[in-house]
Amino acid sequence: MRFRWNSCCGTLAIMLARLGVLLLVAGTTLLAAQPIGQSGLSGIRPDFSGTWVLSSTAPSAFRTSQWTPPVKMTQVARTLTLEYVSRGRNHAPVKLVYDLDGSEQKGVDRNGPSPYDLLLRAEWRGASLVLSTIYLREREGNIETTEVLALDSATSMTVESTRKWRDQTLTSTSRWRR
Repeated sequence: MRFRWNSCCGTLAIMLARLGVLLLVAGTTLLAAQPIGQSGLSGIRPDFSGTWVLSSTAPSAFRTSQWTPPVKMTQVARTLTLEYVSRGRNHAPVKLVYDLDGSEQKGVDRNGPSPYDLLLRAEWRGASLVLSTIYLREREGNIETTEVLALDSATSMTVESTRKWRDQTLTSTSRWRR
């Protein structure tokens, strides 16, 4: 006995295909509707690209973070680039490029009495991005800064900053909007 394809089977196949498409669209919509960082998918990384300005900050944040608003962030597959004008002595433009694979990069800060070499590293911790910067200052001692970036929504970000120099550690939390 042979199986024969008839119009009933064709109709059933079309209905199953449509149901599959509906389920796919519904699942994608549900994932997109969840708040950032709560989808449960570890492979999803937020995009921090945009021009960010401070919306609120603790009083110590200006001493903790090296960033001067507005900060332009450009994120592509492998890198995050930060650009801003320094509030340091020279008020020179700053451009820091972090590789998103966790590898260490080198940079230069030209805003002191002499240029300082920098060591830059970025690493993902879930949906947060941790930026570590070491200012290599031979005479004065290195300054280590860490910024933990977390998107609160599509237009707001929280940055937890830590700055270590000699025996001092300063911390602050600031809120940014784009």
